[in-house]
Amino acid sequence: MSGTADTVGWEMRSEWRFMLWSGVILTTLFVLFIVFGGGRIESLLVLPALGVLLLAVGNMTLALSMLVIVLYIMFPISIFTSAPWFAVVVAVAFLVNHRDFAWKDLSTPLTIPLVIFALSVVPSLFNAGNPWMCIVRMFNVFGFLTAMYATIMSVRDSRTVRNLVRLYIIMALLNGLTVLYWSLITGKRQYGFAGIMYVDYAGIAVCLLVIIALFTVGRTRVLALLTGFVIGIALILTQTRNAWIATVITLGFVGIYLFRHPAIIGVPRRRLLQYAVVGAVLLVIAVGGALLVNPAVEKRAENLAEMDPEEVGETVVVQNSLITRLMIWHTAANAYAAHPWIGVGIYGFAQTSRKYSILPTLFYDRYVRNMSAHIAFFSILVEAGVVGMAGFLVFLGSIIRLTLRSVREARGKRAQGFALVGMTAMAYITVSMFLTDAWLWGQGGVLWGLVVGLIIANMRVNSREADAVKELSPQGIQG
Repeated sequence: MSGTADTVGWEMRSEWRFMLWSGVILTTLFVLFIVFGGGRIESLLVLPALGVLLLAVGNMTLALSMLVIVLYIMFPISIFTSAPWFAVVVAVAFLVNHRDFAWKDLSTPLTIPLVIFALSVVPSLFNAGNPWMCIVRMFNVFGFLTAMYATIMSVRDSRTVRNLVRLYIIMALLNGLTVLYWSLITGKRQYGFAGIMYVDYAGIAVCLLVIIALFTVGRTRVLALLTGFVIGIALILTQTRNAWIATVITLGFVGIYLFRHPAIIGVPRRRLLQYAVVGAVLLVIAVGGALLVNPAVEKRAENLAEMDPEEVGETVVVQNSLITRLMIWHTAANAYAAHPWIGVGIYGFAQTSRKYSILPTLFYDRYVRNMSAHIAFFSILVEAGVVGMAGFLVFLGSIIRLTLRSVREARGKRAQGFALVGMTAMAYITVSMFLTDAWLWGQGGVLWGLVVGLIIANMRVNSREADAVKELSPQGIQG
């Protein structure tokens, strides 16, 4: 009885101690938020945000889910966007939930290619105008690696893979509806609450929904097609040609792949051709719907080289994405010509571009200053030279080979579906790298890491499930 009483007394004291410390901490936070928030009561909104962060640290699946959501809530903090910063929370959650992990658990088929790429960009720092700033900007790489390894280590079943993909698509749909609403109200180009990165989010979502529609039947297929149709209209309304091109090329690549390997989805080639015709009809309808919402889309699609001048004082300044990008590319080409082998410093072109520009100051300051080279492959070539580019191609090529292998080795319709979803997302990212360098920065880098992580995680899940089935088989039981 005495032991029981002592235990109850200890538990009561622990509860009171917890309540006391909670009260002290919350009171302290209250005072700090009011003081540093300029006396505004709105600053207390940080409290529930901190609560959510604490929950994320304690649950790895929640942390990854929140990372997907943060992709769609883009805001700058210092020189980085929200996703790399939230990757810090994911990293803490990883350390909390995987305290006993062994370094060998982090080993993947991409380990050696990743090390090769990392070593290949180190020489570029010797040419960097500000090497410390280059190193600081590598925080973007931290976001990619954290997203990739946290996903690999934490996604242990197909349900988690499915839920993360669903969440991504739901966020794409919500932002798409926002784009539709504001395009209808304002008649202007819109990106929704996700910002400029939504163009690529939407492109990937449309491609994934096409794959999901092929692997499903009944109401699920209808829902996937309707969702893809809405997001497709939103993508068109963003008036971003790069994303349009990447989406069409990705769908074409995946279509050709499935036409060569129809057994993956169990659909005859003739049926695939019929689906392609239906897809073309839906595309025409989507374009028509987008034009009804905002007729300016047609002008944007046609305005490839037409110049739209804007007067700045007594000076006429060109307003055209192709012309202005040519200014960036010309400066980047000069930088590459000056340092072809090891580049001007990884993530360093924006800081040193003035040295290689021959543009008038007005044009440089308006269109080139603080800008990257805009195309991923070109950016790597300029900033890390031929050596860094070779390392990057080794790394990217290894990812592509691993992605294709994941499709070949997948067993069962569900595993094949997830593998094909991963391949489609990776195909879009690879194609998009010829059009933008968003995948090397912030939100895009984190999404790329999530995609690669899910591909490898799905391979591990598939392997474990295959081993489990083998053990349950008569031969496995006898063995």
